[in-house]
Amino acid sequence: MGDFIASTVFAYGGYRPPNATNVIDKIDSRWSYQTGMFESGVDYVELELPRAAFPELESWLRKAFGEPAHPVAWTARGTAYGAYDSRQIGVRIQFSVGDEKTKCQVFRDVSR
Repeated sequence: MGDFIASTVFAYGGYRPPNATNVIDKIDSRWSYQTGMFESGVDYVELELPRAAFPELESWLRKAFGEPAHPVAWTARGTAYGAYDSRQIGVRIQFSVGDEKTKCQVFRDVSR
């Protein structure tokens, strides 16, 4: 699944920052995805994983793209959210964990 995220980022015009790690582990989890486009013309890909996969996803993203612009913030309910900004890696990546699922969304930057 990590290869799918990386190829989506690159296809959307994103890049890895110079401080990213070259050694990236596989994410070993079941997952599904959907694609779409907002009315504004922004393409996106949304991946869904089991809730338990969040730590593995967060670790993979940090290795692949460095520290997120919006570090993971946990709520009292046990949900969390983090994000990479398009100024940082050329696309926006949002990742979160809710009551039942982990999600990772990649958005094309239409301003470039």
